[in-house]
Amino acid sequence: MKIEKRTIFLTGYSLYILTNVFIESELADLGPMGKILRLLKYMGILFVILSCYNDAKLDIKRTKIIGILIFISLINMIVFNGGTAIVEIAIIIGCFAMIRDNLKDIFKWSIYNLTVGHIIIMLLSFVGILEDHITTRWVGSYMGSFFGGEYIRHQMGFLASNQIPLTLMIVYIMFIAYKKEKITIKEQLLFLILNMCCFISFGARVSFLLIIGAFFVYCILRISDKFFPNWTIKTNFIWILYPFCMMISVILGYFYNSGSNLWLLLNDIFYNRIRWAHAGLKHYGLSILGYGLKAGQATGTNGENLVDNGYVLILLQRGIILTIMVIVMWSYLTYIAEKNRDKYMVLSLILIAVASLIDNHLISYKMIPFYCTFISGQDEIKNKGRMLLDKYKFVFKYKFVLTRRNVRER
Repeated sequence: MKIEKRTIFLTGYSLYILTNVFIESELADLGPMGKILRLLKYMGILFVILSCYNDAKLDIKRTKIIGILIFISLINMIVFNGGTAIVEIAIIIGCFAMIRDNLKDIFKWSIYNLTVGHIIIMLLSFVGILEDHITTRWVGSYMGSFFGGEYIRHQMGFLASNQIPLTLMIVYIMFIAYKKEKITIKEQLLFLILNMCCFISFGARVSFLLIIGAFFVYCILRISDKFFPNWTIKTNFIWILYPFCMMISVILGYFYNSGSNLWLLLNDIFYNRIRWAHAGLKHYGLSILGYGLKAGQATGTNGENLVDNGYVLILLQRGIILTIMVIVMWSYLTYIAEKNRDKYMVLSLILIAVASLIDNHLISYKMIPFYCTFISGQDEIKNKGRMLLDKYKFVFKYKFVLTRRNVRER
């Protein structure tokens, strides 16, 4: 019985996503489970690679881009202890490009495995196999009375209390990009209910606000589809959002002044993100190939500061070259979505750009569907370009024939 390459790829990819979810939980600290989970993760990558056996459909341009990305990532990983995340992502999107799998399957299986993996960890916490550590946080009234006060924050088996709400936010963003205008009212209500439950249980303000904001913008887009069916986005500048967020993150981090009331207010709104970014940039500075995974993990006097801003963190850990490559890929993906007039994908990419100001999402394994969209989007633009060229060739040929016929008749 011959197994389809698509089945091998999706099996390996699902194993990779699930094990990454488990590695981010306390399950990885139970005896030998950490080593077992990492072994299973690399087994998943091996399945993904095997799905491309004897199948060389990757063009030269993509081979160079992915090859350079892997090469620089390997240097960062081996020499500077920069981790394997970018290498793993590059391998998976390279294999996706070779087997030409359906992009919707990547989104669907990502959503499914992220959901199942988090439910499993929550159940293990509920039955007592994993601990549910509870912490508290006090937030002032600078964001209004609704967000002010004490927060009780559960971890439910994970290493941090914001992991579940952040995953809910990412799944919702994927859902918008995947289903576009086909999200039902029941599905929207389910996300809103889960969002409120996450806010009550985990106290994550950013994911709560972004999901609410995304819901209202999505409703506006759906209403425009109904009453103005011919309306499409006509912008070609939203791709600037990623380099802008990168630039503003570094500028705020560098020029933060603890003696200014305005800076202190901004820092409170972003819950110490600016102060921590300042501490990280001041302590490490900039590097071509980065300072590794430890950079940004303990930048305070007593090791208490964590750099959460995704743009600053990737700059510290991976260096200038990899940061530029990643920002260019996200910017180009947004450019592709604008060119294709895909307003739902554009909305999803705007949300990721904004969310990365608070947390590290840009090179997360959860973002693989969007990196695969980068590959598929190039194909779509090329196909549209060929169709447009063929159309112009036909029109030119038709006009040329008519012109010759008119000359003969005269």
